[in-house]
Amino acid sequence: MLRITRRAALGATATFLFAGRAGAQPLERVARLLVGFPPGGAADIIARIYAERLRGTYAQQVVVENRPGAAARIALDATKAAAPDGSTMVFTPESMLTIYPHIYPKTLRYDGLKDFVPGGATSSFPFAFVVAANHPARDLAGLAQWARTQRDVSYCSPAAGSVPHFLAEQMSAKMDLRLMHVAYRGTGPALPDLSTGRLSAIMGVVGDMAEQHRAGHVRVLAISAPQRLATLPDVPTLAELGYPDLTSQEL
Repeated sequence: MLRITRRAALGATATFLFAGRAGAQPLERVARLLVGFPPGGAADIIARIYAERLRGTYAQQVVVENRPGAAARIALDATKAAAPDGSTMVFTPESMLTIYPHIYPKTLRYDGLKDFVPGGATSSFPFAFVVAANHPARDLAGLAQWARTQRDVSYCSPAAGSVPHFLAEQMSAKMDLRLMHVAYRGTGPALPDLSTGRLSAIMGVVGDMAEQHRAGHVRVLAISAPQRLATLPDVPTLAELGYPDLTSQEL
């Protein structure tokens, strides 16, 4: 069995799923898989799927620990601080390793190139721009028209400096809108504020919003995927709406 000698960063998870198939005994200690977002979101769900697969192969027990906060950096900080014995992993979007060093050059406590052993990528995440189900805007053009009549239009992303944050900023610039960013600890905690009108919109992972849209709890106005998704056939892509430069998916 491959024994990792430094902490492992799973840029969407996976490699350890295969490391246990070499025939050696798995770790006898409990392994931890840290997630920088709250329970119930797409990152948490995928992490728990892989944690289940890793039990008995990579380690006897694999426990998922949610460490939201500081734009998902708390989980990475905790992983860096853990003993470099392979028992601590982190499930993280790649932007926390590649973009954050440029956004937080003075406060970032980890080096994405030196402090972690990458385990591999397993998933790609397109993003969705979402409003409440009772919002007057029925589509993205309607949202733009509505926003120009408002004094303050706020939106949230799962983390300040994340890909959805920058994607929303690019979108607002191309549409000549002024949107105020509010960082939340994941999109799940933002949904109550969206439903009550305290928050105007969310730019988040499609997986966090698809079921909410189908159930009529929110309205997805556009997605950043290259083409429409089978799970959201009624939702256009940003490229369809005239913004091909905003096609984006994150590992």
